[in-house]
Amino acid sequence: MLFWSVRKIDLTGKRFGRLTVVREADRGIWWCRCKCSKDTEVRGCYLRRGSTQSCGCLRRDPLTFQGIERSISEWAAFTGIRRETIYSRLRAGWSIEDVLKRPVAPQLVAKKDDAVADHMELRS
Repeated sequence: MLFWSVRKIDLTGKRFGRLTVVREADRGIWWCRCKCSKDTEVRGCYLRRGSTQSCGCLRRDPLTFQGIERSISEWAAFTGIRRETIYSRLRAGWSIEDVLKRPVAPQLVAKKDDAVADHMELRS
C-alpha cells in the first residue's frame, strides 16, 4: 500500500497580488488581508496558481487609461476586446496601456452591440 506524504507549504507573510497571507485558517485554506483592508479566506492552491489575487476589489476598481476612468466591462465594450481577455492580460502582469493598445486576435474580439457602442460614446 502506498502512502503519499503531503508536504505543507507555509504561505504566511507572502504576497499574492493584493493579498497578504496572515495565517492558516484551516487545512489548505489561508486567512488573507487585502490591500483594501478587507479579510478573506482563500485556498492555497488558488493563491499559488494566481487565480485569486484580491478579495474582489480588483474587479470593482475602475481602470484609468489616458485620463479616462472606466470599469473593465466598459473598456471591453469600448475597445471591442472581450472582458475575459482583459482580465487574463492584467493577471499576466500586462500594463493597462499594453492591454488596450495591443492588437487582438480575431477570435478574442467581442461583437460590438450598437447600443453599447453608442452608450459608450455618449459617456466619453
